[in-house]
Amino acid sequence: MSIDTPISGPATPGMDTMGPVRSVTRVRSLAPLHRGDLVEARILDLLVHRGRVLDTAPGIGALWIIKEDTGERKLLQVEDYSIWLVLAE
Repeated sequence: MSIDTPISGPATPGMDTMGPVRSVTRVRSLAPLHRGDLVEARILDLLVHRGRVLDTAPGIGALWIIKEDTGERKLLQVEDYSIWLVLAE
């Protein structure tokens, strides 16, 4: 499986343990991201941060998110993570 292949949740249609089944797609540029998009930041396919986009700074390779679990603002340097856009199914 290619790292850019969309990944979906478990086989149970419509739900998983965290709610609705979602697809994720790797984002290699910050251009397609918009305020409010749900993203995941991963290291070696391990989920490290998950939250809603607050702002992006493509020129310096950074984005700010509001973390889903704590509500805190977090600066992510895209050189440190693989960024995945989460899409509801």
